[in-house]
Amino acid sequence: MERQAPLHLGAVAWGQLQGPAMRHRQVTLTALGDTDRRALTAALLQRLPDAPMALLTLIEVQAEGNPFYAEELVKMLIDDGVIVVEGATWRVLPDKLRGAQIPGTLTGVLQARLDALSAPERRALQLASIVGPVFWDDALARLDAGAMSTLPTLQRKAMVQARADSTFAGTREENFQHHLLHQVTYDTVLKADRRDAHARTAAWLAERVGDREAEYLAITAEHYERAGDQARALDWYERAARAAQDRFANPASLAYLARMLAMPELTDPRRRWLLLRRQSEVADLLGERRLQHEALEESARLAEQVDDDGMRASSAVGQSLLADRLGDRVRALAMAERAADLAERAGTTGIAALAHAQLCWLARERGDLALAHHHIDIALPFAKQAAEQMVHRNDHVYEVSLRLVAAQLHMSEFDHDRAWSLLHEAQRLAELRHLRRLSCSSHEALARWALDMLDTGRAADHIDATAAIAQEIGQAVILAIVPMLRARLALLTGKVEPALTLTQEADVMLARLGARNHQAECLAVRALALADAGQPAASRQALQQSLDFYVAITADNDARACRLLIADTWREEGAATRALAGVEAELPFLAEAGSLDAAFQRLPARMAAWRVLAAARDVRAPRQLELAMSELERFTAKIGDATVRARVLEGLPLHREIMSAWQARIV
Repeated sequence: MERQAPLHLGAVAWGQLQGPAMRHRQVTLTALGDTDRRALTAALLQRLPDAPMALLTLIEVQAEGNPFYAEELVKMLIDDGVIVVEGATWRVLPDKLRGAQIPGTLTGVLQARLDALSAPERRALQLASIVGPVFWDDALARLDAGAMSTLPTLQRKAMVQARADSTFAGTREENFQHHLLHQVTYDTVLKADRRDAHARTAAWLAERVGDREAEYLAITAEHYERAGDQARALDWYERAARAAQDRFANPASLAYLARMLAMPELTDPRRRWLLLRRQSEVADLLGERRLQHEALEESARLAEQVDDDGMRASSAVGQSLLADRLGDRVRALAMAERAADLAERAGTTGIAALAHAQLCWLARERGDLALAHHHIDIALPFAKQAAEQMVHRNDHVYEVSLRLVAAQLHMSEFDHDRAWSLLHEAQRLAELRHLRRLSCSSHEALARWALDMLDTGRAADHIDATAAIAQEIGQAVILAIVPMLRARLALLTGKVEPALTLTQEADVMLARLGARNHQAECLAVRALALADAGQPAASRQALQQSLDFYVAITADNDARACRLLIADTWREEGAATRALAGVEAELPFLAEAGSLDAAFQRLPARMAAWRVLAAARDVRAPRQLELAMSELERFTAKIGDATVRARVLEGLPLHREIMSAWQARIV
């Protein structure tokens, strides 16, 4: 007989799926020791006073310390009449015990118990196994009306048991006593009988499932699949995948999508492309970069196969975003430009908005703010049009995404008030439209804004909100960023040791995800904490690691900032010549105000250059201090609230150092 795995809820193997949302601990169970075996046997035979030693030895030796095996062995002996049940007490028939045929395996014991059933009882249990390890009386009656009468006997024999509540109204829910019993029973059903029973079970479920949880949609799909109705199976798996994705049951969604993509009957290239796009979206959320890459590559091939520019554009923008996540800015730019061109040609407004938003982001990262404004201005009308038309179910996301990108652009121009306004608009729209992922990104951006404004209370609140939503939806990268944000907050409040611990935690998580850009930032924060802890050599090591990442992702300004900060660590250790050489190499790029604006540590790097030059009594030192003061004033000039502006100017040791040095120069 062909062996086929029995149905299980939602077709997802628990414990096999990985990702931040799948938190579980594996516990390995071993066989019971001799003392525990004797105690178990005594408990199982407590109704049998003076149990013969032959019976005790049989159970302890045969079961080999497996409690379920021991329990089923006792039940088999009762089924076979070796143990006679007489009310509250039992007795053993010695002759039957001596002649008992004991199977050598647990599966054999379970099979023997099935063989001991009457034909109607065995038939009912087999049909129940087709419905699943959990089944319903009404579904069983749909397969065989006479099967209902056998349930009391099967319950009495401890093969099935009724549950207190039922998923579906008007029918009692039952389950097999053990998954192995369900599996062994299912394996005894003839293949032809299975197909018919699966078809009728699928029809029964289809009438009742509605929009219930994805696992019941998937159970229906699996019944259709085993009935040979692959078309309906695909439809139901697709419903299950969408329902799981909507609830951010991400591993389950990936499992259902993989099931569909593996089915030979999925021959429509456009439908396959849509499934791959959703697979890449979920993989992106979980940080499963290899799967995301493979899905995007196949979707690009399918777009070429059907010769569709809209599909090409969507695949290209996905490839751009993935490249950006991995720190490959050259590829990210090339694919974003391709996506924008294709999307405009195809009239896919949502993808056009996203492509130009990505181009805006990449231009801002390079420090080309004029070009960034150019792309955001193009993107905004596309986003509005997409939301008005709603050709696709998620076309209302782009208006929110663009506000987040525009806010970052204004932050780069030090227009903090405008950035705050856009971020709050994004958060409000994300909440209003139930866009949990964008709500998470909004809180993360607001947390960063609050950290820049030294608003520790708001920063803590937004970091907590970010962490909660990221955990809820399984957003892997943001979950890894959260400890880094907490480290920055800790440093603002003078807590250096917690900051070091948090950056270490973030670094490990980010490395696992291949998020080189965030890893570089995290190491820069760690370097700052080590500097505050008075460990210049360790700070230099972290800066060098950060520098390596920035060089790899072609973030030139950030790399330059790291080199300047490294030079300053040499100054602290008395290596004046080495420190000066490090600054000297970067001075041609430091002549103008704003030349470090695109760097995460622009002001610390500027002051590092000044400290090294001032320590060497270099005549070029005053110019770097002048630029530092100019950049500090520019950073705070657009803060409308005078109280906030004063807090930012006076709340950081670095800012106080700049102002103090500037005042000393005047005096």
